[in-house]
Amino acid sequence: MMNDRIFLACLGCLSFVFICCLQRVNAQEKDNARSIIEDLASPSMHGRGFVYKGAGKASGYITRKYREYGAMPVNGSYRQSFRLDVNTFPGPVKLSVDGTLLNPATRIPS
Repeated sequence: MMNDRIFLACLGCLSFVFICCLQRVNAQEKDNARSIIEDLASPSMHGRGFVYKGAGKASGYITRKYREYGAMPVNGSYRQSFRLDVNTFPGPVKLSVDGTLLNPATRIPS
């Protein structure tokens, strides 16, 4: 939950900066930026999530764009590794079905 909030806050800040930058560029650059955003937001990227390897697809796309635009890699790479916890809960989870308290991820009602 906290990682989601941090991610969304960072995404919001980057989006704001990106939009501000778009105000100072010409129409062709805006069209190019819009095209990149549409590509990254397309169904083929699977939400840029990890389940269907959307994050890897988006990473590859961004790497290709960096190369296409002549960006120089840092320490020999365009990528930076980071840890992202998934399937975590911010606190105790209680789940019940028809009044029967279940233990999350361990018991399936019959």
